Amino acid sequence: MSRKWKVILAKVVSICLLISGINFVPNVKGDETLINVANGRNNYTFMTSNANNLTEGFCYVGNGFSAINSCNESLTNGNNMLGGTATTDEVAIYVDLGDDYDICKALIYQGSTNANYYDSYCTNYSIYYSAEQVNTENKGNITWNLAGTCDYGTIYSGAKIKNATNVSDTGDAISFTGTYTARSVKVVFDKDSCMGTGVNGGGTGTLKTVSLLSVRVYGVLHQEETTTEETATEETVPESTTSQEETTDEGEQDQTLYASYTDDLALKSNHSSVKGYASSNLRSGATAPLTVNNLTNGSITGTNYIIANTNGGDTTPWFTVDLGQVYDINKVTVTPGADASAYPNAYPISYKIQVASETTAVSSAADIAGLTWRTVATVSDGTLNVKAVTFPRTNTRYVRISVDSYADYCSLYELSVYETDDSRLLGEEDE
Repeated sequence: MSRKWKVILAKVVSICLLISGINFVPNVKGDETLINVANGRNNYTFMTSNANNLTEGFCYVGNGFSAINSCNESLTNGNNMLGGTATTDEVAIYVDLGDDYDICKALIYQGSTNANYYDSYCTNYSIYYSAEQVNTENKGNITWNLAGTCDYGTIYSGAKIKNATNVSDTGDAISFTGTYTARSVKVVFDKDSCMGTGVNGGGTGTLKTVSLLSVRVYGVLHQEETTTEETATEETVPESTTSQEETTDEGEQDQTLYASYTDDLALKSNHSSVKGYASSNLRSGATAPLTVNNLTNGSITGTNYIIANTNGGDTTPWFTVDLGQVYDINKVTVTPGADASAYPNAYPISYKIQVASETTAVSSAADIAGLTWRTVATVSDGTLNVKAVTFPRTNTRYVRISVDSYADYCSLYELSVYETDDSRLLGEEDE
């Protein structure tokens, strides 16, 4: 079949499905391009109950939960929900993905690491998607469509287990019935299939619970396709290329400036997996990229600064933090300075705030320069004062300050990164 007829057929199928109310995306991506689009979305996760304190309703961080730990890839902590005893209509978890993604499968790890919740999992549940954003205002009352079901639910082998029979170390892999464009997803558990047996599996404590260690949804960022008469021919049309500042592999981004959460993602005491890197260090005589701890330790006094070895030939200094996993960020705070008696006027003046698309860890500090960097903001008026820069939201693991010009020296105490709070616009936090 020629490309022209494939395009026509795809359009016909899409129109038919649109009329039927189903949002189906015909261009399924290969597994090698898929990412876990739910990773790092814990602050945008909601649940209908918290079994630890028996709270029910539309729960989130600050309302029923002090923290939510399900939308990451850690299997050492999670969240416990009421199951068979829940008074809510649905036992469910909701996730705002932060952008529109074409999703096609999920991987769910069930179970609890809490000694009060043995055998805590569900054997039957369904996954839904929505083109709308789930948030605290609508409380999940948006249009949902079924993406896939699981009737073989298992409990992760590393969870608290006493009598559970459906045990696995690979989680529940659910392939959706199609590829769907989604802003939000929810997982709804069958109350009668929640298997929690309570404290030490002895039938005491909260029974019939379901617990989640890791919710993973796989897909790619959705890109609107435009088909013209020329692209519908069988001839191959070369792709145009522009600078990374003009377009990105992620497609058109949401340019709205939102508020930010106050948790510093780059502070090691907040997130132990954080690492800091610098292009050089004058104080140690280093002229090559190296790992630095002072950049992420939260201290802005004394000798807790990183100063570039510009005298040793580092003419384009940079400072980088590896957040350890992908987050949806929109704010960076740069704290410049050094020991004034030894290094006066040590601060960057002009610099770019950049993010890297890679999601895996680097093997050495030298690999930082080889990442695919994209500029999200520029600063041209840097001084010794702390500088906070907010920019359109973006998903990233790596954040870098790439310096173009500096004063007598170039030094930072801290490089702080903050997650997007899209429940408020920028400036609303001051009200």
